[in-house]
Amino acid sequence: SVNLTRRGLNSFPIEVYAGADKFHRLTLAYNEITEIPGSIEKMVALIVLDVSHNLISSLPDEIGRLTRLEELHLEDNKLRSLPASFESLSNLLSLSMELNPFDAFPCPFIHNWTALADLSLDTEKVATLPEGAVHTITELIPLEIMTQGLAKAVQYRERLQQSRATGRLDCSIMSLWFVPAAVLQMPLLTSVNFTGNALLMLPPAIALLDSLKELGLNDNRLSLLPAALASLTKLKILSAMDNRLQRLAPQLCKLTQLEELNVTNNPLLTLP
Repeated sequence: SVNLTRRGLNSFPIEVYAGADKFHRLTLAYNEITEIPGSIEKMVALIVLDVSHNLISSLPDEIGRLTRLEELHLEDNKLRSLPASFESLSNLLSLSMELNPFDAFPCPFIHNWTALADLSLDTEKVATLPEGAVHTITELIPLEIMTQGLAKAVQYRERLQQSRATGRLDCSIMSLWFVPAAVLQMPLLTSVNFTGNALLMLPPAIALLDSLKELGLNDNRLSLLPAALASLTKLKILSAMDNRLQRLAPQLCKLTQLEELNVTNNPLLTLP
């Protein structure tokens, strides 16, 4: 491995190419590198690449040829998008992209990455996150659940069916990154529990669930409770403990029926 953390570098050190086909980890964190050259494709043996905390504004198409990558750190750079070739990195297990000014969800092809277990993205700074970006659905079952095996898929489908009779849906501990499209099409739900997932954001369409009285969002990766929640005028209990919340949308003050709001264990900076 090669570790060049905090070396004051302002350009990619081409010297590392000398052993490009031998080492598996390259760390260039906390420098002032502005560009990753296309010649990085020479580093075909890389399994871990850390270029976090630099000044990188774009990635070359050639990065898609590092198909052995399992861990990639891009956090705290200047990235606004990712190259189309990024889709080829299907062996990624962990991808960190927080603190980048992305204009839109940077990897809508994520449904092809069946190995991905950890995705870090500061979604509060993503201007456009198109619904359906990862909602690849087979018989109403999100791919995040399908990849966990038949038993989990059956459990999810049974919970959906039960909720149609009870009005209460338990989607806890399903490894969900996004609210399933099927759930957003169930406006008669009065209670939904998403505790223990990996939800990155709540879509605007959450407003369609206007019969909700209880919403559980504990233990996820949410950085924002969005304004769309203000449309849930019947909501009485809203719990979002153990997330990454930095603020609450001021429109939440319109939830006049709200009796309980729990946002403990969050790095909240401001309250509405």
